[in-house]
Amino acid sequence: MKFYSIITLILTAVLTQQLTAAPRIVSLAPAVTEIVAALDMSESLVGVSDACDYPPEVVTQRSKTGPFSNPNKNSILVLNPSIIIGIGVAKSTELKELEHSGVELLLLPTPDNITGLLTCIKLIGYAIGKRQESQKLADSISLSIQHTRKTRPLHKPSVLAVLWNPPLIAAAGNTLIADVILAAGGINTLEAGSIPYPKINSEILLYRNPEMVLILDKSRQKEILNESAVSLTHAASKDRIIADIDPALLIRPGPRIAEGVRQLQEALLSFPQGM
Repeated sequence: MKFYSIITLILTAVLTQQLTAAPRIVSLAPAVTEIVAALDMSESLVGVSDACDYPPEVVTQRSKTGPFSNPNKNSILVLNPSIIIGIGVAKSTELKELEHSGVELLLLPTPDNITGLLTCIKLIGYAIGKRQESQKLADSISLSIQHTRKTRPLHKPSVLAVLWNPPLIAAAGNTLIADVILAAGGINTLEAGSIPYPKINSEILLYRNPEMVLILDKSRQKEILNESAVSLTHAASKDRIIADIDPALLIRPGPRIAEGVRQLQEALLSFPQGM
C-alpha cells in the first residue's frame, strides 16, 4: 500500500480521538522524539528508544524503551503511556499486545519524500493535541526549504548518497534523502526502484558516474573512498566528496530537515559548477 493510502487510514483514526488529558507519550523513533520536542511537548514524553539522541537535554532525562527495531514491552508498560508513536517501526507482537491493553498506537510508515515527512509531523500533532502547532511547524519547514531552493545551483549535479560499504549501499530515487538532494539543487544518481537502499555493483556505479558523493556514515569514509568502485568515479577524481553533514539532518524524517537541505546546498555550491 502506498504511503498516502496508509496515511489516510491513520489520519481518519487519529482525528476521531478525543484527548481529555495531557498525553503520556512513548517515542519509538528518533524522528518522533524530535517532532514531539519541536511541538513543545517534551514534558509529556515519558520514554524514548535507545536510538533517540536529540534534543540531548530531553533524551538523557527520559526512560529508555529498547532498540529502535525491537522495543521492549515491559519497559514501555511500566511508563503507563497513553500513546505510543513510531515512524518506520514494525508492528511487533509486543506492540500489538500493548495496543490490545488499551494504549493508543500510532505507527507511521517511513516517508519517502519531504511532503510525507510534513504529513507525519501533522499527524503526530493531531494525535497529541497540537494540531495548530504542528501545522505551523510543517508550514515553517516548507517555507524554509522553498527559500533555500531560490539559491540552488544552476547546474544540477548528480549525487550518489552512500550509506555503507562493504557492500556498497546507496539511496535510490524514491527515498527521503533523494528528495533532500533534489531540494538542495542536485539529482540523485540512482533511479527509483523496488529496493530503497540497494547494493551497487561497480558496473552500475561507473555507468552512472556521479559528479558528487554524499557519505552518510563518516566513520566508513575510508572504506567507501578507498575500498570500493567509488574511487573510480568522476566525483572521487575531482575530490567532490561531502562527508561533514550530520546524517540525522538528511535522512531522519524530523523537523531539522530544512537545515539539512540548507547545509547540503551549501556543500553543493562549494564545488565548481558543471563537470
